[in-house]
Amino acid sequence: MGQPLSTDTPAKALRIGMVGCGNISAAYLETFPRLDAVALTAVADLDMDRAREVAAAHPGVRALTVDELLADDGVDLVLNLTIPAAHAEIALKALAAGKHVYGEKPLAASAAEGQTMLQAAQDAGLILGSAPDTVLGTGIQTARRAIDDGLIGAPVSATATMVTPGHERWHPNPDFYYVPGGGPLLDMGPYYVSALVTLLGPVTSVLGAASSTRSTRTIGSGPRAGEVIPVSTPTHVTGVLFHASGALSTLVMSFDAVATHAANIEVHGETGSLTVPDPNRFDGEVQLRTLGAEDWEVLPVSAGYAGSSRGSACRIWPKPPQANCRAPAASWGSTCWRSWRQCLPPLSQAARYRCSVPASVPPPSASSSRRVWKRSVPPKPPSSTCRIRPSVYGRYHRSTGKTVIPLALEHLFECPWDNCVIDHPPAHDTALADGRASTDH
Repeated sequence: MGQPLSTDTPAKALRIGMVGCGNISAAYLETFPRLDAVALTAVADLDMDRAREVAAAHPGVRALTVDELLADDGVDLVLNLTIPAAHAEIALKALAAGKHVYGEKPLAASAAEGQTMLQAAQDAGLILGSAPDTVLGTGIQTARRAIDDGLIGAPVSATATMVTPGHERWHPNPDFYYVPGGGPLLDMGPYYVSALVTLLGPVTSVLGAASSTRSTRTIGSGPRAGEVIPVSTPTHVTGVLFHASGALSTLVMSFDAVATHAANIEVHGETGSLTVPDPNRFDGEVQLRTLGAEDWEVLPVSAGYAGSSRGSACRIWPKPPQANCRAPAASWGSTCWRSWRQCLPPLSQAARYRCSVPASVPPPSASSSRRVWKRSVPPKPPSSTCRIRPSVYGRYHRSTGKTVIPLALEHLFECPWDNCVIDHPPAHDTALADGRASTDH
């Protein structure tokens, strides 16, 4: 049996055996070398040549058959990256072999299979986990913080929309998307449903309907381009989720439509509305519009893991240069489009801080609105080596034609990275404390 899991850093690295070396495995393979607490020791795939290719590119990793990997004493946790239809089979075999399991979404191809897996893990005293973990990123967690802080009042409803013409246009082997266990609900739905549960709490009942527009799909890329594959699962799903809190969420997941102007997720309350970024990502802007406001405002990052990707999270932030400054959660990490799975410091090598505006800013005039102050004297940077970040200082107010600063009297400054001291401030992890992110852990 593998070593027990702990919330503390283990005395030795947790040994990972990866089953499935397809497209998604690249995200994990790039992450493992940066994590001291885990070590990839073995890989398996139905295509042994593909498993050998992965093992050869990663020193110390062995290529095994699936059965050999599940029985291997050098594996503590099985990373299940197989197609959805095989998730339950592989997970149950791994649990029976005394190994912890973490799998890609969906947890299983059916609710019954998922319940069987959960019971097996409980009976064996093992950990069973599943993607997505994007709910722990700054996008969803900042939205959750806004709801918890009452910025929209009592939540009333939410909408979640994912529309795409289909994955066969880019995926070289898209067959599994169009058989039972696939489709937009089980492929992309886990991101959206996990986010809705994190934001609004558990779901007690659902209503739904589904359809399929086409009986076949044509592969658009890779060596199989032009090949026609059958469709045997719904490709357009809509439904209503009834949350225990009383809120209602409307869900639309489709592989049958071209595009949409709808926000990925919107949450509506009695006194305000939120637009929530793509739950398939860890970051993104959260926008708020409150009752009586003339426009939407972008909320500063207030919670979550910054610069994250599958299997990792950057949580090291620079120490603020003075007492009245703090480092926003997303200020240290940034992502590179060409290698988005890596956590990188800003290319400018400058750390950003949110600092209280000094007393040189005068009080608001009588003509100022409730939410903004007129820009008069620029706030003084916290040190001579820092400068105001122009993109966040002041906004153009359309009704008055003047530039204004937020009522919060806070601004972002950029300071040389060399002057920073690495610190570890706490994160806002209430989603884990009350179980609303239990889908992922």
